[in-house]
Amino acid sequence: MYTPGLVSVSFRRLTPEQVLHLCRQAKLEAVEWGGDIHVPAGDEAHARKIASISMDSGVKIASYGSYFRAGDSMDVFRRNLDTACALGAPVIRVWAGTKGSGDCTSQERSAWVDQLCAANEMAGKQGVILAAEFHPGTLTDALGSVARLLKEAPGMRMYWQPRWDWPEQDRLEGLKLLGGRLMHMHVFSWRHVNGGVLRLPLKDGEAFWQKVFSQPREQCYALMEFVENDDPQALLRDARVLRGWLCPGAEK
Repeated sequence: MYTPGLVSVSFRRLTPEQVLHLCRQAKLEAVEWGGDIHVPAGDEAHARKIASISMDSGVKIASYGSYFRAGDSMDVFRRNLDTACALGAPVIRVWAGTKGSGDCTSQERSAWVDQLCAANEMAGKQGVILAAEFHPGTLTDALGSVARLLKEAPGMRMYWQPRWDWPEQDRLEGLKLLGGRLMHMHVFSWRHVNGGVLRLPLKDGEAFWQKVFSQPREQCYALMEFVENDDPQALLRDARVLRGWLCPGAEK
């Protein structure tokens, strides 16, 4: 089952109240609160406030999008985890390292994996699930490295998002690799052009996303991220498309 939601960093210029209002307008059921602007790491009082207004709005908290990277100190992780707990987030998102898998040494990789395992254990004691994001510039930037990481950190869950600079077969293979370890996914349609990224209407990626959503999941948040021109109207448009994919006929 896929549940539609929003990644709050898609609209960094909006207040948390405005983000929640936009979620309700778009009929998105959950939000991943970002740790850079909307719920800064270390401000637990603010996190509790966001938890309260989220509950009052009827929008579930899917996760806390931290910016902790394996390679940062464990004190940094603890600050992020305490914030996630204050927020009432069931999941904390992290990044698996400070370099791409092809650029790090074996010693760096080993240290990062050990740290991720320690962070996963620490989070688990607080009832929070740790999930590493499928992201460039980390140990999840290549299929072989992802497969290896899943073996190195067997208790860790994963986020997935499409690498639009990869062939479609590789994008889908990355998702398949995660299997039951998939926690949530970030949903967007992009095109890579001359070293840059062109954000597209979500519907432009329909053929690909239909293949993704044709695979049944027990539970997974499909969190919309970085819409065309950072435009709230683009989110409303794309949310209708996403809801139509997830519940065919519901938007007609």
